[in-house]
Amino acid sequence: MTGRHFSEDRKKGSGKLAIIIISILAVVVIIVIAVILLIPSCGNAIKNIPFATHPSITERTQTTTQIMASEQASTEKTEDTVDNEKETSSKNSDNESNKAESDNKKASEEGIPMQSSDTESVVVPGNLDNATYFNASFIPYKAIDSATDEECSLKEVFGSSYGGGSVTFNNDGNFSDSLTTSSSDRGSYAVVDNKLIATYSNDKNMDVSVSSWNGDAPAEIVINYGGYYVYLN
Repeated sequence: MTGRHFSEDRKKGSGKLAIIIISILAVVVIIVIAVILLIPSCGNAIKNIPFATHPSITERTQTTTQIMASEQASTEKTEDTVDNEKETSSKNSDNESNKAESDNKKASEEGIPMQSSDTESVVVPGNLDNATYFNASFIPYKAIDSATDEECSLKEVFGSSYGGGSVTFNNDGNFSDSLTTSSSDRGSYAVVDNKLIATYSNDKNMDVSVSSWNGDAPAEIVINYGGYYVYLN
């Protein structure tokens, strides 16, 4: 009897131990499965955290953006300033050019002496003790070919680009010639004994004669331009 009870107690103890071991293994398995399931979820959660939401990163990004915007604005402002300066300079240059053209035109129309250093050293030949001077502008109206004595166009004399011009005499003894294509388009003159004597700034004498007078000033003149007699009044 004693041996049989001992055997039954032993079997009961072994059964309880087996149950405990199985329970522990079950808990371990459940924990392992739970860990395996939680690891991907944690990884996805970490990946889904916005990179720019980190305070220091956001601040640096904002600062960099502000610096770039400031530099761009500064560059645009500098370019605008340069463009404005160029535009102002161009306008000033145009104004000066227009003013010079206006002054020359006014001088031509009114007989006002035009500024020129070329005529200061020009010497008109002859005795100028009794020389007289006048203000007048002369415009060509016809031309005669000295070789054929036939009338020709002014473009034949001055070139196909001819668009008008005049010869202006001022009472300071200087004249300007906008008809000639030469760079020596001005000089000095004098009226002596009813003869008009004129010399260009390159010391070449103007071949000019007076056809008619209006008081002490010529009313019509004829100038020889390279074999063509050009009539001006």
